[in-house]
Amino acid sequence: MILATREDIDYPHIDWVCDRCGSVYVSDGPPDTDHCIEGHHAEWRPNDEQLATYVDLLESLAPGDGILVSGAGPAPLMSIVEEVGDGWLRAESIDSPARKVRWERGDPPTIEWTRLDRDHTHYQDVYHVDTVEVDDGR
Repeated sequence: MILATREDIDYPHIDWVCDRCGSVYVSDGPPDTDHCIEGHHAEWRPNDEQLATYVDLLESLAPGDGILVSGAGPAPLMSIVEEVGDGWLRAESIDSPARKVRWERGDPPTIEWTRLDRDHTHYQDVYHVDTVEVDDGR
């Protein structure tokens, strides 16, 4: 597992949606403002079509595949998928807590993640998912 930085991620140029009013901000990566055009203090999320694309990708992964995940909360992560279930996966870590990513193909689709080293589980939004080549040294 490697902790990544924003510069390590090739974010797609997509529409980001304000969670309060639905206004759109077009950006490659999370918007650099916390206010939407309507003046709300915005919690930005990728548009539904992009989230559905990420869900498709997540559902195609198998143990041993490389994954990159970025979002609110924990530092971006490049890791190897260790376990896959129905609507979730677990990425093992070498020098940091393992992460669990869960998703629902709803309306709207949702993708969240959390660290697995805490007594309480607090999930936060995922902004970007991609596959990567990761050499696990095995």
